[in-house]
Parts: sequence; C-alpha cells; structure tokens
Amino acid sequence: MANVTVYDKKLNKRVMEALSGETLMQCLGRNHVFFHANCGGNGRCRQCEVLVDGVRRRSCKYQITHDCKVVLPFSFSDSMTALTCVSEENQAGTIAYSLCVDLGTTTIAMALLNQEGRVMAELGFENSQRVYGADVAARIQYASTEQGLKLLQELALADIRRGKQQLFQKIGAIEVKTDCYVSGNTVMLHILGGVSPESIGSYPFTPKHPEYRRISDDEIGTLHLLPCASGYIGSDVTVGAFYYHLHHKEKPCFYLDLGTNGEMLLGDRNHIFSTSVAAGPAFEQFFRGSEALASLSALRQKGVIDEHGTLQEEYLESGYLYNGILVTQEAIRQLQLAKGAVRAGIEILCYRFGCSLQEVNQVFVAGGFGFYLREEDARFLGMFPDAFAGKITVVGNASLSGTVACHKEIAQLQQFNEEILNLDLSLDEQFQERYVKYMEF
Repeated sequence: MANVTVYDKKLNKRVMEALSGETLMQCLGRNHVFFHANCGGNGRCRQCEVLVDGVRRRSCKYQITHDCKVVLPFSFSDSMTALTCVSEENQAGTIAYSLCVDLGTTTIAMALLNQEGRVMAELGFENSQRVYGADVAARIQYASTEQGLKLLQELALADIRRGKQQLFQKIGAIEVKTDCYVSGNTVMLHILGGVSPESIGSYPFTPKHPEYRRISDDEIGTLHLLPCASGYIGSDVTVGAFYYHLHHKEKPCFYLDLGTNGEMLLGDRNHIFSTSVAAGPAFEQFFRGSEALASLSALRQKGVIDEHGTLQEEYLESGYLYNGILVTQEAIRQLQLAKGAVRAGIEILCYRFGCSLQEVNQVFVAGGFGFYLREEDARFLGMFPDAFAGKITVVGNASLSGTVACHKEIAQLQQFNEEILNLDLSLDEQFQERYVKYMEF
C-alpha cells in the first residue's frame, strides 16, 4: 500500500493509506474528504484538481502507485459541514429513541425523536456521495459496479452514523441503537439497501424494490426504508404528499418537490397522478437557491437577458455580475431547461388528470430549492402559470417533517403509494412541445 500525505489549505496534515488500484478521489472519499464535483468522477468538471508532488492533477483520474504528497484547495473542516442543529431541550433520561432521516441526493437531514415522537434535535449536512455525481443519473452510473455500489452504500451509512452520534451528543444522552426511518428518492434508497439502482436508469425505469424494506447496521440499529411509488417518485416525495393529505382533498391539489428533479403529484380524494421531470443541477448547483429565480427575473426585467434567455453580447463570454453572483450563459440555459420542464409537466399532468389549471385549488411547493422560491418570480418567468396566483404554499423540507409525522404509519403510506398512477412523459409529444415553448421567457 502507498501512503498519501494530505495537507489542506491551512497546512493541516493527514496521512492516508491508498488501496491497490485506487484513485486519489476514492482514497480521499474513504477518509471523508470530498470535493464539490458535479461530473461524478468522469474528469470533465476539473473541480477535483489538487497538487500531487507539486504537479496539478485531477483526483478522479490520478491513480496512486507510490507514496505522494497532496495539497488540497480547501480545509478538512469544509468537507462535512452541519447546516443547522437545533435542540429543544435536554432529555437525557429518555431511553426509547427514534431517528428520522431524509436521505437527499445533495443533503441529508436528520431528526432525533423521544418515545412520545417529539423532535429533540435536528441536524442537516451535505451528502458525502456528492463527489461521485451531482444527480441521481451520475449515482446510478457509479453504482453500476459492485465496488461502486458498496462504496456509495458505505458512505450513506457512515453519514447516518455520524449524524446520529452528533444528535445524541447535542441532547447530552448516551448513544444507543435506534429504529431509523429513512425517506429518500428511489435511487438513494436502493443504494442504502445495497441494491443496484441500474434498472431505474433506463426505460421503463422500474425499481427492483419500491416497497418498504428493513436493513440492519451494528451502530445505527434497524433502518426502515420507506416505500416509494416508482423509479422517480420516491418516499421523500410521497411522505410529504401523504402528510399534507393530498388523498383527502375535495378539489385537485398539486404537490411539487423541486430539487435535482422536479417531482409532482396531482390528486384529490378520488385519484392521485404523478410524474417526474429532469431539472438537472440547475435548482441546487448553479446559484444559491434563495437567489436563482430572483436574479433571473431581475435581469430579464432589466433587459440583460432577452426572451430567448440570451445574455447581452458583451456578457456572453464573461457572464454578468449581479448582487455578487456571476450569472453565466450556461447557468441560464440550465435554469431554462429546468423551468420549462416543470411548467410543461404541470400542464400535461392537469390535462391527463382531467382538470384545468384554474381548477387546481392549492399548490404545495417542497424541496431545497422550493424553500426559497418567490411566487412572483416563478410566475413572471413562466415556471408557474398565472392560475396558481395566491394558491402556493411553500412547505420547505416536507420529506423530513413528513417522515417524522408518518413514520409509524408505514402500512397506510404503502397503500397511498399503491394508489398513485405514475405517468411517463418522456415519449409524450405534447410534453416535448410545451417543454420547448416554456424554455422561453
């Protein structure tokens, strides 16, 4: 084995052992040092470049064959960052705990519950798998080999273990094994369960195990993987729709989850339809979520961007700096594709359901991007129709809150999922036509 001596930008030092045939990125990943890379280790984005013995190298392509010294462009402390951690009270005497987890593609959110189901502490942090791709397509590709699947599964379990440890430390209690209820998209849950998600990556996108499953971990306890509705409608979406009683509504209501994909359900007490559209990295990678559509809306109104989404000629190469954000033509195109897909999906889902846009009574918007969305920006840019004015409720991370509220109702959640009719829009000519139409501003 070769020894890799790693220095961060503050010259903190760590020594790691590289396995035979391992790349530098894989070695760093095993030791919980990660890059914000979007290409899944395919050598395209150049975000994993480091100095190896004084020479600039791409970590994903550099195979370790001898002892070497590596200098990182960031600090070790940057690679696993808590976003929020709130404790309501110290209940160190409580013995029976439950853990709820929203296993997202980009971030992971966790909550520790006491025996009455009360949230005692919450924690959020970035998913360590992100170095192997920004979206589920990249994760599917990486998990297509036995070695890749095993690595991604171990990263997910290690993240949950560390999060669990931090939550128990936060409340001042001794860590014990728990029942851990996990929601997530179907790909993430397949990987966590050690099942290849490869079948989800190609038509007809059929998951091997959409149903409720249990696995065990010596440190965590029993992990309950909550049921999914289809290959691209996971339990992260359905627990939120279940929590907001979509199946009990008198009038049609939408539930939209806007993240690396745009998942949507439209339902009332009689029917529930669902579909998923590709948003790519636009909603979670190119801008800060709180300013993505707001920046685009302002620049369109100023005339910096025309109706086709093209920057003025003088900014095409360098981009346009707006409120400290560099708005590039590439980022605009990514957002155009995402917002066009969401709007087209909304309209086709209404058409198939048999209701007009005006008949939709309420719209619940969830997901990391949805949390910051401003209704007026979404409507001005054409992502949402004007018929949704005054009907939109932003619900934030409904995957975690839904899991907390519904984790004891697994049988009812499974039944809810089985009643969902999933629509594949990939071959729908009307969807394609509207998709192109709504990429315009």
